[in-house]
Amino acid sequence: MDIRQFDVLAKSLREVHDEDLRSVNDREFPDRTFIAVAPVGTGDHWGFPVTDGRCHDEVWFHFHDAGAPELDAADFLEFVAHRGLSA
Repeated sequence: MDIRQFDVLAKSLREVHDEDLRSVNDREFPDRTFIAVAPVGTGDHWGFPVTDGRCHDEVWFHFHDAGAPELDAADFLEFVAHRGLSA
């Protein structure tokens, strides 16, 4: 089994940080229709769509420049297993 590494946005412990959970979502998704939880490194993000103020369980891939978001995993545990582990 191969364990891969990917970043997950964390809540900042400092007052000001450009790449924490709140800063990224304030900048990229101010309408709060999507909550980014993991950056891809290209400006794209994995995260949760939001409907009526509530996050979905599913993790979606959100393109920063074009294209509709794509379903990536049924929930966060499946996302971590799929993205972090491979046979």
